[in-house]
This record gives sequence, structure tokens and C-alpha cells, in this order.
Amino acid sequence: MKNNDNNQNFKNYKQLFNMKLNWRGKMKYFLILTTTMVTGLFAQNVNPETNWTYDQSTSQAFYYLEDLTIDGISADGDGLAPPEALNGTCYANLNTCDVIGAFNANGDCVGWAYAGFIQSVMTIPLSGQDGTVTQYLENGESAELRVYDAANGSILSVTPGDVLPGWSFNGAFTISGTSYANNTPGCTDASSCNQDPGATADDGSCWYPNTDCSCSDAPGSIADCAGVCNGTSWVSDCGCVASGNSGDGCDDCNGIPNGNNLLDVCNVCDADSSNDGVTCTGCTNSDADCFADNSCGCTDTAGNTADCTQDDGSCLVTVNPATNLTATAQAAKIELMWDAPLDSYSESLVGYEYDIYMDDNGDGVFDSVKHTTQIQDFVGQLDSSTEYCFQILAIHKLYGESNTMSNPACSTPLEATGEPSWRIQVSAEIDSYDQFQFQGNPDWLLYDTQNFLGVATDATYGYDPGHDAPDPPAGPGNYIKLFFDHPEWDVWVTHFTEDIVYEDHAFFSSNLTQWNIRIQSDVPGSTTIRFIPELNFGTIPSNYELYAELNGNYYRLSRTVETAIEFYMDGGGQQDMAV
Repeated sequence: MKNNDNNQNFKNYKQLFNMKLNWRGKMKYFLILTTTMVTGLFAQNVNPETNWTYDQSTSQAFYYLEDLTIDGISADGDGLAPPEALNGTCYANLNTCDVIGAFNANGDCVGWAYAGFIQSVMTIPLSGQDGTVTQYLENGESAELRVYDAANGSILSVTPGDVLPGWSFNGAFTISGTSYANNTPGCTDASSCNQDPGATADDGSCWYPNTDCSCSDAPGSIADCAGVCNGTSWVSDCGCVASGNSGDGCDDCNGIPNGNNLLDVCNVCDADSSNDGVTCTGCTNSDADCFADNSCGCTDTAGNTADCTQDDGSCLVTVNPATNLTATAQAAKIELMWDAPLDSYSESLVGYEYDIYMDDNGDGVFDSVKHTTQIQDFVGQLDSSTEYCFQILAIHKLYGESNTMSNPACSTPLEATGEPSWRIQVSAEIDSYDQFQFQGNPDWLLYDTQNFLGVATDATYGYDPGHDAPDPPAGPGNYIKLFFDHPEWDVWVTHFTEDIVYEDHAFFSSNLTQWNIRIQSDVPGSTTIRFIPELNFGTIPSNYELYAELNGNYYRLSRTVETAIEFYMDGGGQQDMAV
């Protein structure tokens, strides 16, 4: 702002207003002196009692209240507004004066002043929008008035004595009559039991709970000797006792008042703590070996053998071995079957796990090769010229390992045939430009049918030259191709038309195996992927579940008949799916 603008504003604000007011039909004249210091034009004015804050605007107006009462008594203070208020009596003695504030429709403070009469009126400055301070009153907008009641620390809405005029530049508006604000009496203490959230002036009605009582109890409630509010306990010779108690509760277990005898966990009453729990502590598990001959180590008070009631962790439980192990030769693997241990446990029914041990060179040394929760499993990738012997170690899930291995069983695997144990043909078909469905001409149909996934006993999860066939390049003209992509195999090709993995029945029964498939075509059209189990190689085990995933949707694949999945290809690239 230019200096001459500041000078002009100073002249605008430091002036005498001869105001002619018509109040109740009588003419009254007030000489109002309103001074705004140039040095304060752009200051931020904060009222410390209310934290009401406004930035001084270069565009101002004023309300002059003929009177403002709080609960019927005129609001009190030195009558000063910023910046003069900052050097006044009220500012120097905080919370002793009432404060009047003006606000716009958004609740922004646009001016404040301490209450009090100067030249028979209470003056409230009104800041208007001047281009630099834009959140204040617009031309024609009336302010809302609030008053801080220092006596009660409350902020109240003011009902003006007359209609509040809309703001205008340099406007000076006398508000006739008595403006007023009234407190709502009630309990204002938040720590009391009956605070009235709507009360603004405390009327002494608050009440508070006595010791050990709460606000949910009636006013004046007291606690009994047990610390229970409105309780019925009473003080006897043995101290505080419940209502109806004889007062003999200080007798010990032998009936001696304030005696030293105590009942231990075995219900033995004496004053010797060194023998606590001796008569009933031992093994409490009825599956333990000691229950068979009643030797679990406890006696009753007469010295007779008794069942223990306090377990000390000394229980020993014999875990019987797995039995009837058989080993059946198959192509490059041996199938093992056995019976679970016989037991008569009643305390635990959690079941068994098993470690499979194998001797692969006839030296009688068995090494753990596999862990399973089943009573049937395979050990694969074996040499058909070697005899393998096996034993099973049963492990109870709570009581631990058996001390005895199962019977040994030996077998020599058959030679691997090189054929898959089971295989699925995966065929891709596209109706190029969807012309077949309109014309019926099969020449529009494109195929890629010679693709296969499956398992074999002599396969691995890597590249197997005998199984994993490279995908040939597309021929001339339009095409559709389906292949299994394996860049991680690091061989001379990455696209394969057949993907055979190692047959591991136990692994498949409890883990996920995934084949990744990619379909490519240089033409758009309706596309069908067919999954056809080749039953001549073997059936897919009934406990296997196979799904094809396409664009977040899952399709269950049949283990015995063809499953077809249809979608549309736009000819712009490729489509990935997984089995």
C-alpha cells in the first residue's frame, strides 16, 4: 500500500462522528470519538480471555450498543478495543472484564472489545473485506455478537436490542435498546457426577461420589468396611466381614483364631510349608506308564497310594511303534504303507506324524528322508538297480517319538518307463475375426492342439529333455500358439509345448503346484482353451483338485473329461493363464 493511502486511511479512522439517532421517537445526539492507530492497521489482535483473533482491516465499521446486560446486569470493563485495549486495565487484569466479539457467518472473528461504556455506548469494531483480508464481513453482511462473561467464564450469544445493520465502509451504527445475554444455571464441573453440558453458570448443584463409591450410586452413598459402596459388610473381632458372617473368619483351618495353620494344595492343614503339596503332587496323566502299576508317587493322608491331583511333569508315556510296513516297487519309486501305532490313550487324541527312514546301500544305516502325516507315501527318483530298505518312526503329536522303529521293508524299484504317470492335453482354438460363427467356414478356425502338462516318476521341476518338448515356431499366415514359458531353465529355448514335473504324491496332496501357460495370436476372435485328460497314461488321483486361473477367475478342471474355457482375444498380443 502506498504511503498516501495510509495517510488517507488514518484520516478516515481518526475523525469525529456526529451521529443523529432516532430512538423511541426521540432525537439523541452522540459525539463518538473513534481512533484507529495507523501502526495497528495490519496487526493481529488476539483476545487472551477467549483467543478471539482478527487481523486489522483497512475497511472498518462500528456497532455502538446503548447497553448490554448479562443476566440482567450491564456488562463490565474498560470499553477499549485493540490496539488501545492492549494497554488498558482489562488487559492488565485478565478475566476481570467481559468481552464483546463480532463474527461473520462462517464464525470468523471480525472484531472484539472489552465491555464498558465510553461516551454512554459500548463500541465493537467490525472489520470488512479490503482486498488483503478477505475472510471478514462483506458489504451488507450483518455480524453476529457474542459476549464472554468473566464472572462465569462462559461465552454467550447476544440478543441485540435492535436489528443489526449490514456492514458498510466507515459505517457507525447505534444499536438501540438493551442487548442482552443470559447464562444457563446448572452444574458446570466436568469432574462432578451431574455436569450439565448446557449450563454456562455454576449454581452450586454439583455433587461428587464419596470414597469407594461412583456416580452410578445415589448421592450421599458411602462404602462399607470392605470398600463396597452401599455394601453390608461389618467390622467384627476378626475384622471386616460380610453381612450374615459370624465374625469367626479369622480361625485357621484347625479352628484356631488367627492361627498359623494353612491348607496346602493337597488339602493338608498344618503350619509346615516345607511339606506343602507332597502328598498329591506327581503324574496326573492317566495315559502315563505309572498308571498301569499305580506307581505315580502320591499317598493320601493315611499313607495309602492315591491318584495325584497336582502334576509335576514327571509323566512318562510309552509311544508304540508303527507296524506292518510294506514296500511295493513301482517305476522309479517305492510305495510305502503301514499301520498307525496301537494305543489306548484317553487324555490325548491328537494323532501321529511319521518320519520315513531309508537304507540305500545295504549297510544297515537308515537316514531320515521324508516326513508325513499319512500312513501311505512314496519315495521317488530311485535307481532300478538298487534295493532300498525302509523303516517308519512314529511320532505322537503330544507325547513325542516312539522308542521303537517299525519293522523294516525292502524293495527294488522298477525301471522308469519314461511315460507320464498322468497327462492333460491343452488345446487352443480361435475363430479368427469371428467369421466361422457368421459364415460356418471352418477355414477361419485356427488351432494349436499338441500341448501337454503332467507328471512322471523320472521328471524334475527343471528342464527334462525326455519330457519337456520345445515349442516350434509359428508357420506362415495367421496363427494361434499355446506354450509353457520357462526362461528360468536357461536352455536354448524358453517356450515349451510340453511341461512334465516330478510325480510326488505326498507333496501334491498338501502343496500347490503351478503350470504357467501363455497364448499368443496375431488375429482377434473368440478363443477356447480345452483341457483333455489322457486316461491312457493313468488317472489323476481323486484327492487332487485342479483349477485354471484366467484374469482372476478360477475354473475347476475335471480329472476325467474335457473342460473348455472361453474368452476373447483382441489380436494385439498375448493372454496368460495358470493351472
